[in-house]
Amino acid sequence: MGDLLDLARVAVDAERLRWRLRARRALGRAGLVAGGFVFLCAALVMAHVVALALLRPLVDATWAAAIVAGADLAIALVLGVAAARLGAGADERGAVAVREMALSEMVRRTRVLRLLLVLVGALRR
Repeated sequence: MGDLLDLARVAVDAERLRWRLRARRALGRAGLVAGGFVFLCAALVMAHVVALALLRPLVDATWAAAIVAGADLAIALVLGVAAARLGAGADERGAVAVREMALSEMVRRTRVLRLLLVLVGALRR
């Protein structure tokens, strides 16, 4: 029996270590993503500067800025509409259906167990 408990402790310690290492990897990944996001933002700013520089010979600075802002607004609206229309996929709906089936089965079994407990209690009297 002691060997089983030792093995269980080893298994729990190994799982705890695995989760700690997984969390450390996730934090490192998040840091890399944040750094990449900073450079992406810098690249977008530079793209705006280039767009303004290209438009400047054609229109004055105010109109160039308005054109770039209008393009940004149009892109933001397209992305917002796309995000609003993005619904649950078939896999997500399937997962919800499986969850609901499992929960209803748990409730059914719990009712049966409660009924059995009531019957056993009644038989004891």
